[in-house]
Amino acid sequence: MDFLRRLDPILLLSTLGLVGMGIVMVYSASFPVGTERMGDPYHFLKKQAFAAFLGMVLLLAAARLNYRIWKVLALPLLAGSVGLLFLVFVPGVRQQIGGAYRWLKISSFSFQPAELAKLALVIYLARSLTLKEGRMESFSVGFLPHVIVMGILFLLVPKQPDFGTGVLFVTV
Repeated sequence: MDFLRRLDPILLLSTLGLVGMGIVMVYSASFPVGTERMGDPYHFLKKQAFAAFLGMVLLLAAARLNYRIWKVLALPLLAGSVGLLFLVFVPGVRQQIGGAYRWLKISSFSFQPAELAKLALVIYLARSLTLKEGRMESFSVGFLPHVIVMGILFLLVPKQPDFGTGVLFVTV
């Protein structure tokens, strides 16, 4: 557990506090709906608490990783997230919520591939900009490849439709 000493305590406590407040807010907002529709006032609280627990486990696992691994994982993460964004257009895999096809459903677990794509884009850009450090002035090396990647993500997301996330991809 030596890696726990390397964690920033203020950042960790802030994260735990925000996650805890989020769980309380979900419970507060969903208590009547859970009671009425699911027959369990704690239905959404349980789902959110499980997701928060899973997120904290993943956070601690990521904190244990050597940060250099992200350089290796950048391209596979980006390619995988683009593939998942394409899956949103495949009937049977996608899930419609609120009239939009932004979600993938695997068993009882649903997620938005655009959220993974946001993380993958930041990791890819960090890797790419680091590798091209001395050649950033060149249009074809320092600008164009990044715009193409952001453009692909931008074009995929509004088709779901999720224009706000698409704009976020372009402004990163």
